[in-house]
Amino acid sequence: MGLPFLLLSDPGAKTAEAWGVAMEGGDDPLAVPALFVVDSQGGIRFRHVGERMDDRAYMGDILSALSAASGP
Repeated sequence: MGLPFLLLSDPGAKTAEAWGVAMEGGDDPLAVPALFVVDSQGGIRFRHVGERMDDRAYMGDILSALSAASGP
């Protein structure tokens, strides 16, 4: 995609379980809608964990966090 940052996928929800955002979903756990912006030093600059499957972060908040995490 040519993005200047890494996107991660989590088949099997192992990372979701480790980050505390997994819920039971039949045979396999599912992740609740969650988005983390992690800066180059490993610091979490933005975190949104939805309370429902339709609870998503606002795009403006995500873009602001990405801008702040990318530095000056």
